[in-house]
Formats: sequence, C-alpha cells, structure tokens
Amino acid sequence: MSDISFTFTWWQYGFMLLALWFWPLTLIELGAGLWLWRRRRSWPARIAVVLFGLMWIGSALTHVAAFAAQAQSQADYESDLRSRQTTLAHASVVGGIHLPAGTVVTHGSNDPQELVAVDLPEATIIHGIPLAGHVAFSFGDLDGSETLAHDAQIGEAFCSAKGATRFSSGKLVECTLARPSRIRGVPCTGTIDFENGIVCVLAATYQRYGYAWRPGTKITDYGDLVWFRIGALAPTMRVFSAPLPPDSEVQFNHGTVASVDLRASGGRFRGCTFDLIMVEKGKTAGRTTGPCPLPIPAGDLYLRLPATVIGKAN
Repeated sequence: MSDISFTFTWWQYGFMLLALWFWPLTLIELGAGLWLWRRRRSWPARIAVVLFGLMWIGSALTHVAAFAAQAQSQADYESDLRSRQTTLAHASVVGGIHLPAGTVVTHGSNDPQELVAVDLPEATIIHGIPLAGHVAFSFGDLDGSETLAHDAQIGEAFCSAKGATRFSSGKLVECTLARPSRIRGVPCTGTIDFENGIVCVLAATYQRYGYAWRPGTKITDYGDLVWFRIGALAPTMRVFSAPLPPDSEVQFNHGTVASVDLRASGGRFRGCTFDLIMVEKGKTAGRTTGPCPLPIPAGDLYLRLPATVIGKAN
C-alpha cells in the first residue's frame, strides 16, 4: 500500500471546479450579457453578469495558470533532456555499440554512463539488427518500438520494415512478418506477438492435437493453453458432425479439448441449439440457447452431452 496521499484545501477544489467549468461559464456569461443588453435596467441581469463574470475570471485565470505550469514542465523536461544528450562528431563505440557520426546519444538521468536512447542519422546494425531513427534501450538491451532499416531476420521471424517491431529487454515481442515464417513449428503470417507465447494467423495447414487447422486460423499458444479461432476454412474437427463455422473458437488445455465456443452460429443437437461446449474431467456438457426439448437440471445452464459430439472428419 502506498504512503503517498494528496490533501487539497476547499479553495483549491473550488478553483479546480472552476477550471472544469470554463466553457460552460463562458456560455453562461455570454447569456447573462445578452440578457443585460436587452434589459439594461434589470437588477437580476446586472447581478448575474457580475456574479458569473467573477466566476469566469477565476476559471480563466486557473486555465492560464495550468497552461503556464504545463509549458514550464515541458520546458524543464526538454532542458533536462538536452543536458543528457551529446552528438557524436565521429563514429564511436558507446555502450559496446558502434555508432556513426551524427548520432544523438541520450544518457540516463540518474546514471550518466547509462545509454537510454540513440537517434541515428543512417541505418545502423545494433545487436545484429538493422535499425533506423530513434532506438531505445533498457540496461543496454533494445526496449520498446523500433524502426527496422529494412526487412530482416530476427530469430525465427522474418520481420517487415513496414510494420511495428517491438522489443522487451532485448527480446522480440512483436513484428509484422515480411513473409510467412515457421515460429517454433507454427507456420505464421501477418503480425506475430511473442509477449506471452505465440499469437499469429496460420499461413499453411498446421497439424496439432490430431486435427488439421487451416490457413487463416488464428492461433494463441501460451504453452499449456492453446486457442484456435477459426477463419474462412474449417479444420478437420467436427462438432455435432458439422464443420466449425467462422469465428468459432476451440481451446485446448494440456493437449485436450477444454471448450468449443460456437458463438452466434450455434450447433444443433436433438432439437436444441448449443453455443458453447465444455469438457472437464472427461465429461462433456453444452450450454443451450433458446428453446430445448431435452431436460436440463434446475438452475443449470449446461446439458450433459455424449463425448462423441466432438469428432473428426473422415
């Protein structure tokens, strides 16, 4: 629990509220001024103009003070940043990295020796990766969104310079593939995310768990938990003897089917429509949607189903 707390006085709260009401107060003051212009001898109109005028002045002054504080904060930040930056007059090695002349090097605010960023004047190989423009570091490792100078192989991924390329502590966590790449055995295309495992769209048919998953299927592989979101092409898995519809999703837990989400399409079985199939401890159950002639236990949303409702195409 944090020990930091903020205490504001009543008048500070009042000015904050006035700042929030700047534009409404402006409109109200204009309305009061129009009222006084039409009824010049009206005391209520005069009082309204003075009262709302004072409130508007307080709100305007608060706005000006806030903008001034923001501008000062930005100026202080830029001044601090400039004090930590140097421009290389010659090609040099900084933090073990060969950098060309003209590179703007930014050091840490607490540790003058820490390299936190460089701004490159030309394409440069850093840690074996061709980079351009602004490059950020964390403890000497690439960290954050970087710009590739050209398409490049990074580990198993052939990343495109046209898409986002993101690193975390030196490890690639996201990139747009320039061409299909097989990542840890998974044929991927499009954007790939490594943050918590592998997330990509299948570029080719992929055999796993005894089924063939077709191109266009989105796979989310977190190791023990794996999801397949079906695209235009259905896999060899069958539910209620029918192909899986687009946008349905299958989850595997430790290599066995945990659920089949049929979403809006649903699946028909003995007069009932099921939108979700769950498998737990070897038992299969389905959630019905709409009328169902089969008996469902009171207070239960799921109906026991035979294990054979989930099968494979012949």
